Amino acid sequence: MTDMEAICDRIKKTRKRLNLTLSSLAEKTGFSVSYLSKVERNQGNLSLDVFLKLCAVFDMDIEEFLSFSADEDIVHVRNGENRVIYQKEGLLKYELITSGSKKTLKGLRVTLYPGKKYKISMPHTTDELGYILEGEMTFVIIDKNEKNTQYHLKSGDSFYLYAGLKHALKCCGTKPCVSVWSYSSPPCFALTDYFH
Repeated sequence: MTDMEAICDRIKKTRKRLNLTLSSLAEKTGFSVSYLSKVERNQGNLSLDVFLKLCAVFDMDIEEFLSFSADEDIVHVRNGENRVIYQKEGLLKYELITSGSKKTLKGLRVTLYPGKKYKISMPHTTDELGYILEGEMTFVIIDKNEKNTQYHLKSGDSFYLYAGLKHALKCCGTKPCVSVWSYSSPPCFALTDYFH
C-alpha cells in the first residue's frame, strides 16, 4: 500500500470511527459526497485544503492525521529533517519544524518564492505568531469587514495574526522569503488556499 493509499484508507476509517456518513462529512467540509467518496478510494485529487478541512472536522492535528511521528515525542528536529507537508513548485513550501502529535504548540517554516501571486488563506482556527528569518514579505490582513491592512515585513520583523482573520502573503524582491510560524494545536487550521 502506498503512502497516499494509506492516507485515503485512514480518512475512511476515521470517518467511520466518528460515526460520520459521507453526507455529514460533506456538509461539515463543504466538499461533495461524490468527491469525498473518490478521495476515500484514492481517486480524488488531495490538496492541503482537503487535509486541513478534514483535520478540523476530525479534531486532529495534520501531523497526527498524516501519521508523522504520531506516537513519538520528539523535542529536537535537525535541519533537513523537517517534514514537507505542502509544496507548490516555485510558489511556496510548508515544513513542520516541530514533531510529535501530542504537542500543544506547533511550528511551521514557510518559504515563499519570488513571483507575482499572493497566497491567500481563509481564517485559521488559532492565533498565530510569525517571524521573518530572511527575505521580505508583503503580509495583508483582511478583517471581517473585508478591509485590508498591508504590512511590508523584512528579516527580523515579527507579526501576530488573530484567529478568524483572512490573510495573504507574497514574497517581495528577488530572493525567497523564509518565515517561522507558531500556532496552538489542536484544533488544526481550517482554511482554503488560493492564489491570485
